[in-house]
Amino acid sequence: MRDESAPPGDTPSPPPSPQPGGGVRREEARLEADVEAAIGLRAGEKTNEVEIEEKRDRFRTYVAITIAVVSILGALVAFRGSLAEQDSRALEQQGIQEAAQREQILTEIEAKIDSDIRYVGQYQEHLQAAASLDSQATAATSHGSSALAQNLSAQAADERVVAHTISSFFQADFPIDPGTGKPLTYDRAAATALREAEDSELPNLHPNETIDHAEALAGKAVDLVGLVTLFVGSLLFLTLAQFTRPSIRRLFAAAGGAFALAASVLWIVVERTVT
Repeated sequence: MRDESAPPGDTPSPPPSPQPGGGVRREEARLEADVEAAIGLRAGEKTNEVEIEEKRDRFRTYVAITIAVVSILGALVAFRGSLAEQDSRALEQQGIQEAAQREQILTEIEAKIDSDIRYVGQYQEHLQAAASLDSQATAATSHGSSALAQNLSAQAADERVVAHTISSFFQADFPIDPGTGKPLTYDRAAATALREAEDSELPNLHPNETIDHAEALAGKAVDLVGLVTLFVGSLLFLTLAQFTRPSIRRLFAAAGGAFALAASVLWIVVERTVT
């Protein structure tokens, strides 16, 4: 029933009728958007997880390769240390043998010189006797005793023969005749130097140098063993870097690399210092 008091044209329009199924479509669209957002979020999370896992795998691969390299270097250092120790022992034994051989040669030279010195007195005695007999023979001749002079000369010749025989016993050197009736002298130092210079084996014997070299190689072996310890420490840190938390594994890896680098540099120094 129309209200007549209402002014003309102000009749209220009826509310719009709802479109069938419109609310359901909007809800479905919202749900689809939420699902797509959730799927995108999960995909992003999976991508991040894959990237993190790939980085972790690369890190472990690099660490594994480093462990292999450090293990090889440590084995080489240990091998070099073993060789240095063997060479040290061999040189030490060689030095002992050289010292014994050198001592034997010097002892033989000294024995020859001592023998020479013992013959000097006898050699001089017969030479003086021969000279005295020659003087007596000359005096006998001047006095007209030719028979006596011949006898004395024969005795002098015999003395010289004996002296010559004794002279053949000198092995190291020959006594020096200063002349003018002075006694013979024997220069022991000159005889020793002469015999040492003429010996073919003595110049090749250097026991002190050989033993010093053996001691240097022994020290090198000890140093290399210490370097092996550094490589072992490097392997320990690198192994921990494989299994520890991501927040500290790089620290362990850095420590392992530092140990390996220090050991490698010191190895080069040791090898160049002692050969």
